[in-house]
Amino acid sequence: MNINLPFTLGADYDIWEYQLEIKEDKLKNYDSYNYLGEIDFYSTHTNNIELIFNYDILELVILTYEKLKKEDLENFKKLIISKLGESKPLTYKSSTIEIYTLDGELELWFIHNPSGYTLEIGYGNSKNLKGIYL
Repeated sequence: MNINLPFTLGADYDIWEYQLEIKEDKLKNYDSYNYLGEIDFYSTHTNNIELIFNYDILELVILTYEKLKKEDLENFKKLIISKLGESKPLTYKSSTIEIYTLDGELELWFIHNPSGYTLEIGYGNSKNLKGIYL
């Protein structure tokens, strides 16, 4: 894996304890939180960051970008491809999902909804990503 992800999977909840706000859980037996800090993932500012924990261990990260310009989206996509290689594309409902293998069962999902100019980047175990998006 040659991509610098903003949050390390497997990290402990205590690292971000005071920067988290509880939100509705997306997966059974997992705790979901909004991260209240700010990050720029490859110079692109996120609108929302969700961290999902299982027994206080970070298992899944979802970065949300809203109202992205087509040019910004294409540049972001080229950057991801340059770091991770080609994806396995999947179309689900009105979104295009591009799946990149990070390491073993770990994947990065690039979920683009062209009608809403939104992008979500989720990474974690493939089973958990399927549980949220499919």
